[in-house]
Amino acid sequence: YHEWSVFCTDNAGFNVSSSTWSFTIESIVAVTLVSPPNNTYDADGSLTLGYLPQSTSGFNLGFCDLYVDDVYRQKKASPTADITNYFNITGLTEGSHTWYVNCTDNSAVINYSAKRTIIIDPVAPSVETYYPDGHSFGTSTIFFNWTATDNMDLSLSCNVYVNGSLKTPANVASPNGSVANATYSGIADGVFEW
Repeated sequence: YHEWSVFCTDNAGFNVSSSTWSFTIESIVAVTLVSPPNNTYDADGSLTLGYLPQSTSGFNLGFCDLYVDDVYRQKKASPTADITNYFNITGLTEGSHTWYVNCTDNSAVINYSAKRTIIIDPVAPSVETYYPDGHSFGTSTIFFNWTATDNMDLSLSCNVYVNGSLKTPANVASPNGSVANATYSGIADGVFEW
């Protein structure tokens, strides 16, 4: 809260004063989530969540709260404005979780960040290979196919190795539970494992 007025003097020495007026500069709070990125996958449910609190009046008397799945989890008293602050969380169970941060500054102004999603996936995928399955070929161009399955991911990325050597192109898109294919050329004569 501020008061202001104007006092003027002319060359003849007359003085005049205006009425007194007031104004208020309200605090503005912003909260930006920094890390991890939205839709991040994690295997163990233990994460460090970064956020950037900003306020025109500061946070030395303020605080920020972490919410996971809309449930309060932690408080940080007196976060530092304009730099990344962190919450460390553990024990997130398998599945998709949302998180956000609510900050209150020295002037009791509150604001919330956007929500982000974290996916906890503690189970490794499986892969079943189909072809080639012990056949002999008269060509160096070989067709491979397989099915990769995961409990959480909709699409996996798979690499084919022949006798321990990565074949290119690598990172073949493999939709969860569906047959994926790749054809590789230039395979030398001999017996190979994949």
